[in-house]
Amino acid sequence: MKVRVNNIFESIQGEGRYIGTPSLFIRTSGCNLTCSWCDTNIKIKKELTVEELTQVIKDSTKNTVVWTGGEPTLQNKPISEVIDKIDRNNHLETNATNIENSFLEKFDYIAFSPKEKVDAEKIHGSKLDTEYDVKVVTDLNEVGTNLIEYASILMPLTTGNQERDMKCKKRVWKYCIEKDIQYSPRAHIDVWRDREEKELKKH
Repeated sequence: MKVRVNNIFESIQGEGRYIGTPSLFIRTSGCNLTCSWCDTNIKIKKELTVEELTQVIKDSTKNTVVWTGGEPTLQNKPISEVIDKIDRNNHLETNATNIENSFLEKFDYIAFSPKEKVDAEKIHGSKLDTEYDVKVVTDLNEVGTNLIEYASILMPLTTGNQERDMKCKKRVWKYCIEKDIQYSPRAHIDVWRDREEKELKKH
């Protein structure tokens, strides 16, 4: 059994509850959504056996493994096998389209990032024992507005226009204070900008 992988790298968690945590990121290949803003070329892939991927993780000094994508839940069986063989804190980043408690509860923490309201509703109905957040990317005007009521974390939309993005950050910041919701920056983007992927692989 093999895991389709886009890339593997050590870096700092740049967003969400565990921002700032040194981690090993396993970016899986393949996704069931086609979001126009996705920052991952999910067509690039290599396949690693469960044993090979297990060894990669064991060779890393990082105690936290972040399974991201793509969409990791599309490969729940081989990923489950890997998790059973390692002694690490396993975090999952998922679009919440595949809610299967037996798989999700293998993780110590889950960051759900739903794109549709129906998926956000499924999260709260799943009765997970695992620690999790619902992270919504929004500009509070158009993007993500139908999901805000489900969010435990809000992250301002990034467009690449610095003036517009700063206004959005301040708007979301103030909203989070008013509504008592956790605010999340994208620290890795703030540091590396468009050189993110290249620099992460080098450092």
